[in-house]
Amino acid sequence: MAALDFYFDYRSPYAYLAQTQVRKLGVDIAWRPFEILQLMDKVGNVPTSITCKPKGQYLGMDLMRWGGMYKTPFQRHPQSGSIDARRLLRATLAAAELGQADAAVGAIFGAYWGTGAPLATPADVVAVF
Repeated sequence: MAALDFYFDYRSPYAYLAQTQVRKLGVDIAWRPFEILQLMDKVGNVPTSITCKPKGQYLGMDLMRWGGMYKTPFQRHPQSGSIDARRLLRATLAAAELGQADAAVGAIFGAYWGTGAPLATPADVVAVF
């Protein structure tokens, strides 16, 4: 069977939307969590959707269109600023060691962008599995 490396950070709304669709390809998926802000810093990039108001507004409309097309729940997490994204990435690595990466990725992304379930503490993260 074909394989696909899927690199993602839970803070990326486009990664969330993509992961709702990628399983339909019928390939083995190797989930590859990484820290997007650390990468952006290393290459001298900044999240322009935050620093450029018109781009941020367009991004919001675009994300709603994609969410509608995929019939996927989509909302910004009300506590996104207080969520330790690295904890989410580490939880995914731990789940992968147990053979549960696919379930973890779906559950954490769903909590972060779909339901807005609490993700502020380690117990919150465990509870979404």
